[in-house]
Amino acid sequence: MRDEVEGRPLLSLFVGLAVGLVAVSSPIAMVILAAWIFWIRPLPARLLAASALLLGLGIAPESPHLIETGGMIHAIASVASVPKPTREGSVFQAKFSGRLIQVNLTGPVTLSLGDEIQLDGIEHPFPGTMERYASSLGLEGTLRTDRIKVIRPGTWIAQMSGRWRRSFLDFTSSSMDPSSAAMVDAVSFNSRDMLEKSTQDDLRQSGLIHIVTASGLQVFVLTWMLTALFRFFPVRREAQLFLIACLIGFYALASGLSPAIVRASFMSILGLSAYLVKREPDALSALALAGVGYLIWDPHSIYSLGFQLSYVTIGCVSLFYHPDLADKERRSSNFVRLAKNWLLLSGVILMATSPLIAYTFGSVSLVAIIANLLVGWCLPFLIASAFLSYFTSWLFPSMGKEMASHICEPITNWIQSVLHLTGGTSLSVSFPAFSPYWLVLFYGCWLLTIRRRIAQP
Repeated sequence: MRDEVEGRPLLSLFVGLAVGLVAVSSPIAMVILAAWIFWIRPLPARLLAASALLLGLGIAPESPHLIETGGMIHAIASVASVPKPTREGSVFQAKFSGRLIQVNLTGPVTLSLGDEIQLDGIEHPFPGTMERYASSLGLEGTLRTDRIKVIRPGTWIAQMSGRWRRSFLDFTSSSMDPSSAAMVDAVSFNSRDMLEKSTQDDLRQSGLIHIVTASGLQVFVLTWMLTALFRFFPVRREAQLFLIACLIGFYALASGLSPAIVRASFMSILGLSAYLVKREPDALSALALAGVGYLIWDPHSIYSLGFQLSYVTIGCVSLFYHPDLADKERRSSNFVRLAKNWLLLSGVILMATSPLIAYTFGSVSLVAIIANLLVGWCLPFLIASAFLSYFTSWLFPSMGKEMASHICEPITNWIQSVLHLTGGTSLSVSFPAFSPYWLVLFYGCWLLTIRRRIAQP
């Protein structure tokens, strides 16, 4: 295990920054970093961790002051997050006078990141069940309104990405039934805001919440599609990488810059460009670099469940998932091998996500691994077919809608059937509230089980 870490100094940078961000509110976290610095041996890695600690302490977010009573707001504010479509309109974060609140906008007004707006309405406190969620994002209150006036629009690229997202929603809603359209949007853009509350509850109770909060699979599928497309054009590899990076960045902006999407975008671009410096792609280093960049940009995300699920899950998959590769002498066992690999991957994901879900929601589903086995295999097909249908509709509208109706809709019906079957069960284990440091102990002990794997010739 030590050799795996010491050869990746970016991991020390990430750990130091993460500890620095939480040390202000939880000084005991310094013990974790002290143990890390004592455990690793290279001096440069120790200095990186210590330097990142100082940076984290310097940019550590203050705990938000959650309001207790409502009040009228009349202010000039800026749209501080990418507005996400909801069933009633859109939801976004607005910043004014050093405060950050959540705004639920109803009606046809469309906004984009960076817009300067006139904000009028009555601010309300978050309900008790959502206080932890609000604190993790640095929010102080919430406001619902249907009256917003744009004083000055944001950047053109933010407006374009928003129009593309709305165009995708219009396409799915006109091609499929409402529940299927909402599921396609949730899986394709890593967002659950368009889903009904009952579907969100089923996702959590079945152990499948990670497919719309933490996977980042959408980016990898889109990257694969773009890479395959560029093979038909006489474009230099460097130019291909630049275009793919621009398109993936545009998609990340349209999806709301969620931690999972940003992380997957970083990892995809770094993985494709590794050959430029004659290096093999390294998932853990790319994950650490993506995490450092995201935490510097949004320090509050260290407390976000989406960030935690995304980075913990992919980190554990990178460390503990070692698939059985194809053996040319045993072609007849390919199906067994694939089934074994999928079972192993589902088990690692379940082990990685269950402690965080237990801490956040107080229960863990006992049917999660079955649900993941039944649903996980079809997600790449759903994402690829959704994007392919949408892009086809640009040239052939009728053909694109037919593809969505006959390919995407049956897949979403299967996913929803599994959700209703597994999410509606009472097979779960409840946990009392516990300290987050039990999570550190669990993941730390799990990491100690890693052994270097030596490939046999």
